[in-house]
Amino acid sequence: MREAGVIAFVIVVVLMAISLLIGVTAWVVLYVYSVFYFLVFLYYAVSARETENRIQWFTVYGIIVVCIIFTYAGTYWQHGIFSSVDKKIIFSFSDSLYFSIVTWTTLGYGDFSPTNDLRLIASIQALLGYLSMGLYIGVIVSTLTRR
Repeated sequence: MREAGVIAFVIVVVLMAISLLIGVTAWVVLYVYSVFYFLVFLYYAVSARETENRIQWFTVYGIIVVCIIFTYAGTYWQHGIFSSVDKKIIFSFSDSLYFSIVTWTTLGYGDFSPTNDLRLIASIQALLGYLSMGLYIGVIVSTLTRR
């Protein structure tokens, strides 16, 4: 079981690297794969019986979430995000990473917003982040209360 998780994680990282080189169509494939992998991973993490297994699964899960955030940041960097402060589209990776983290955590400060082409992608990221954070915290609390 652990080997399958490692193999799937390596596949996610390789797909992310390839999608950076290929362009937007690869990003769509990667998003579908990352959502599918996220759900499968969450199922195995929740069904783990032993606390040690859950801790291992959620450590890997945290790494996957970081990779997904960087994937979305790469998309925003590639296509640009609108800065409400400068009133122009910005192509900065650090700003794109910041926007990706803010979107994933559903904070929504408002200093950056997606361009028209990226609104659906940003909303999918926000929904995925919203669901994952709730499930992640719920499983951690249930693990801690079992001890």
